[in-house]
Amino acid sequence: MPVAARTGALAITVRPWAKVWLNERYLGVTPYLADLAVGAYTLRLSNDAFGKVETRRIAIAADQTTRIDLRWTDNQPDALQ
Repeated sequence: MPVAARTGALAITVRPWAKVWLNERYLGVTPYLADLAVGAYTLRLSNDAFGKVETRRIAIAADQTTRIDLRWTDNQPDALQ
């Protein structure tokens, strides 16, 4: 009997919004929520209107939600909330 792949969730909120890429694959815009296979990924978020681009490595753990919550404005540096 095959073993089911272990999964976790990725939840991303960026204010005002961002385009989402995971391992160079475009997935859509924020807010974003998806179940992913456990493992390491390269996440890229961008908003051309605000001139913001952020790339980071993330890890998805089994049965857990990885949350990213960013607030991008014209005059503030990128920051995790």
